[in-house]
Amino acid sequence: MDNLARLLKESWALVEDDRVRLSGHFYARLFLLDPALRQLFPVQMTGQGDRLLEAIITAIHTVDDPESFDEFLRALGRDHRKYHVDERHYATMGVALLDALRSTAGDGWNLEYDQAWREAYAAIAALMVAGAASDDDPPFWHAEVLTHERYGPDTAVLTCRALQHPLRWQAGQYVSLEAPRYHPRVWRNYSVANAPNDDNVLEFHVRSPGAGWVSGALVRRV
Repeated sequence: MDNLARLLKESWALVEDDRVRLSGHFYARLFLLDPALRQLFPVQMTGQGDRLLEAIITAIHTVDDPESFDEFLRALGRDHRKYHVDERHYATMGVALLDALRSTAGDGWNLEYDQAWREAYAAIAALMVAGAASDDDPPFWHAEVLTHERYGPDTAVLTCRALQHPLRWQAGQYVSLEAPRYHPRVWRNYSVANAPNDDNVLEFHVRSPGAGWVSGALVRRV
């Protein structure tokens, strides 16, 4: 594992200063390989490349810490269920990622780096698939908005009830929210403002001082 971690970090140094090109090549190649995958992503891809690279960087820096590597990727696999990612998509994503790395790295890329990334991605995909398969909860909960109160131009308090399945959470926990009518496939994290209860009712205090897609929709349009 030490040698694998070294090769991954060495090869990442070849591309880390050209992240825009890397992510652009990855998504272009991904959608060329399987155009249907475009439907899994937001209409506006702004910031999507940053999230991809953050996940890759975290995986690279935990590969020599098996426990953290395992925990991070299993959680990532569970989380990706809400994007409708399933096992068959990982192979296509792996091809696109390796192609993007080779292209961006240029002449500095070699067979050792290529094999290291193949090995690492196989482990990454296997752990994410296992994490997704281990979760008995639904990928996401549909929720009904019960109340919505505005406090000034940029703040709202809303309550909603999770439908169909009980939603278990702890005080101080956050959840990801999507407002699919306005910005489908865009998710943002918000803290739950009330204590857990048996009615599946959650309260959120949302502020949107700027042009945030989800927060703006939750404050001004829901």
